Amino acid sequence: AKIRLMKIIAYQEKYPYTYCICEKKSNSTIGLVGFTETENKTSEDSGLGVRSRFFHKGYGTQVLHTMLKILFESGAKNVVYSTFSDNENSVKLIKKFGFKKQSEKEFVSPKDGKTYLVEVYGLTKEDYEREKHV
Repeated sequence: AKIRLMKIIAYQEKYPYTYCICEKKSNSTIGLVGFTETENKTSEDSGLGVRSRFFHKGYGTQVLHTMLKILFESGAKNVVYSTFSDNENSVKLIKKFGFKKQSEKEFVSPKDGKTYLVEVYGLTKEDYEREKHV
C-alpha cells in the first residue's frame, strides 16, 4: 500500500489534475482520475478508473462530470479522452457527455507487448455547454 501511495503522489506532482476517487460511505479510495494540460487550451485524460466492484454505480458519471466542470472553468476549450476500443463502459460514459470520436491509433502495451486499438474522442466547451452539463 505504501508503494502504491508513493506512486500516486509522484503522479499527482507531475499531473496537477489527478485525484483519488473515494466512496463517501467508507471514505475508501476506489479509483483514480487524471487529466493533463496540453497545448491550445486542450486537456487530455491520463486515466479514469474505478475498481470493478464499483462499476455501474454512477461513479464514472459523477467523476467525469466534476472533472469536465473543473477543466472548462479553468480555461480548457477542448478535452480529449482516449480509451481501448473494447472498453464498452468507457465509450458509453464519454458518449453520454457528448464526446465525439476523432481518430483511432494502435497502442503496444508495455505490460504484455500486445497491440490494442485505442479510440480518441474529443469534446469542446461549446458542445459541453450545449448538452446542458453545466
